[in-house]
Amino acid sequence: MIMISVPASQPDHPPKDALRGAPRWATSELVAETIETWQPYYNGQLTDQEALAILLSVGELVTTLEAE
Repeated sequence: MIMISVPASQPDHPPKDALRGAPRWATSELVAETIETWQPYYNGQLTDQEALAILLSVGELVTTLEAE
């Protein structure tokens, strides 16, 4: 089983523009950690929107694998 840690609450500061409309668990901190984790595998600088897309895609993958 794959476990994903989701923050219990939204941070006190508003989300960056790239995160507006994103799920509540997609905090600025989580996006920053995603960029830090995935950046070594990309030639160009990852944006917040690209990191959010990675998070959402990985979440969909986990959901699909759990359903199998």
